[in-house]
Amino acid sequence: MISEIQNENIREILQGNYRIIYRVVNKNRIDILTVHHSSRDLRKRKI
Repeated sequence: MISEIQNENIREILQGNYRIIYRVVNKNRIDILTVHHSSRDLRKRKI
């Protein structure tokens, strides 16, 4: 779970300087919500 977003279905993968934020829809599907540079404040974005 992402600390800025209190939703257990929204998760992240870290890749280099980027956070790939996605929502788990079901066991066969995820939706990519954003690719976010880690130096930027995520709380200013609506996800």
